[in-house]
Amino acid sequence: MTTPFSIADDLEFYMGDRTDEQFFSGGRFSTTKVLRTVAAVNPDATRAMFLAGCALAGVCAATATKQFGLSRRFSVVEFGDCAVLPDGRLVDL
Repeated sequence: MTTPFSIADDLEFYMGDRTDEQFFSGGRFSTTKVLRTVAAVNPDATRAMFLAGCALAGVCAATATKQFGLSRRFSVVEFGDCAVLPDGRLVDL
């Protein structure tokens, strides 16, 4: 089960991996890519849960909100086999 603490743990894990090429953009480490990845690997996380986890990890709420939405939108458009519930969770169709 996803909790704010597990979101914060995921953020710490991915932020600590400065060797993974997928988190670099223009030669610089991209926190926004990490946020989108953490949102994607936690499909059962609500928007509020994700924001609480990001707050625990010291991430700006506005940035976390935007990247959560972009991640969910990408999942729906790119894969087409899921939908976003009003609370932000992804569900299979």
